[in-house]
Amino acid sequence: MTNINILRAYYETGVSLEAANPAFVSRNTTGGERLLAQMGYMQTLPGCSQYKSPIPKLYMTGPSCQLGGEIAAMGTIAANVMLRNFGMPHRPMN
Repeated sequence: MTNINILRAYYETGVSLEAANPAFVSRNTTGGERLLAQMGYMQTLPGCSQYKSPIPKLYMTGPSCQLGGEIAAMGTIAANVMLRNFGMPHRPMN
């Protein structure tokens, strides 16, 4: 890629991301600090760490869900959980 190929560019900074999304506390785009209180079973809310909520058919995804913000597979994992819960074919994850 050179300037001839690039029509337009857009850049985000930690400051602009934090201003646009209050979940990015202290410019942390991975969904918060890596504290024991925010990991595993306690992540998001107690009992909501596995993409399902206590509310039927309400699912969650994003950096606040298990495996955390450093892993980019939360959407795929949540979709597979939904498909499995609805009895539809899904791709098993290894």
